Amino acid sequence: MARSTPIPEGFLEIGHVRRAHGLRGDVFVQLVTERIERLAIASTLSSGQGEVTAESSRVLPDGRWVVQFGHVAGRAHAEVWSHVALYA
Repeated sequence: MARSTPIPEGFLEIGHVRRAHGLRGDVFVQLVTERIERLAIASTLSSGQGEVTAESSRVLPDGRWVVQFGHVAGRAHAEVWSHVALYA
């Protein structure tokens, strides 16, 4: 998949939001790094849509991450974040 926006200078791409999960605004995040602390509670990440802070995160038995970002409220808002790259 071709990158539609360049990585901001001074940042590394650490993953991207795959899709919404549930009704409360949780999202699936696919990491492209082995540094799982990037999704620790209170971690702030940058994106093309602004900064987000992880309020909760958990890994499912199949290895997928489910993350709740602070200002993403509800499924409709979470769906806007689908396919958004995350940087640290």
